[in-house]
Amino acid sequence: MLGKLDDVQKKILITYIALICSGLAIYAFITLSHIDFFCPIYKATGLYCPGCGLTRSCVRLIHFDFYRSFRNHPGFFVGAVTWIIISVFAFIGKPKCFRNSKVTLTILYITLGLYILFSIIRNIPGFEFLQPIDVA
Repeated sequence: MLGKLDDVQKKILITYIALICSGLAIYAFITLSHIDFFCPIYKATGLYCPGCGLTRSCVRLIHFDFYRSFRNHPGFFVGAVTWIIISVFAFIGKPKCFRNSKVTLTILYITLGLYILFSIIRNIPGFEFLQPIDVA
């Protein structure tokens, strides 16, 4: 079906499997223990970090509540869609640049930089609409 996987494809599969398993484990923990995660950075400083709202966004996504998922962490959707597209290109092999580790690493650094920029912007007055919302 997929044939022989190269190093980039193997890394992509391992990353997705690890993310999905971790996410399901966290979701099971939250569901069974009724303990909610909190952000120590927000608790200490009152500022939203790049990951604030990410857990709530993922929980809402699991429940197919796309609007609230997006509202809790818009950056998650942008990053997820970007990486899904890159992953698809890495597996179909066109364009071939996405099967190059240096290219994918560069895109990863750009994505991380955008997450940090997103974190800064969401803390500026006037950009409250980028802040996470409470899950009702």
